[in-house]
Amino acid sequence: MFKQAIRIGVTGAAWALCLAAGCASAPPKELESARRAVREAQEGLAKELTPAQLHDAEKSLKLAEATFEAEGDTARTRDRAYVATRRAQLAQVQARIHESETKLHELEQQLNSGRTEKLTELRDTYAEQRAELAAVERARKDAEQRAKQLSEELAQVACVHGKLGHHPVGISGAG
Repeated sequence: MFKQAIRIGVTGAAWALCLAAGCASAPPKELESARRAVREAQEGLAKELTPAQLHDAEKSLKLAEATFEAEGDTARTRDRAYVATRRAQLAQVQARIHESETKLHELEQQLNSGRTEKLTELRDTYAEQRAELAAVERARKDAEQRAKQLSEELAQVACVHGKLGHHPVGISGAG
């Protein structure tokens, strides 16, 4: 019986030492989440696009890890892990924003380039149509002038025929 009491006491003391050192408790879920979030940020766009924010998240995770090793699963450990998680998420979100802004800028450039090309095409078409219209207008004026000239010539021919007593065939009123 005495041996059993000593064994329980030694085991309890060892357990207490382990708890105090933080080796017996599993990491809190907040710390696990922080580790996962920082790892995802390291493997994602944040590494390239927002390295300063990623570095802040890594420092926060190290602080949370150190707090866990020193204090175990405490409110301070969970709070620091939460901060590390949010900083990693912030790095990822800012990286996605940066990527989206870059894509938007590229699309705007393509759109503007397309607009410029379309505008140039429309201007060229407009110039061609104006040239065609001017040519048609000249042809119309030439045709009207030629018609007027032919009408005058016809009137002269009719007048000459009328003086001679000839009535051209097809002139109404001749009889």
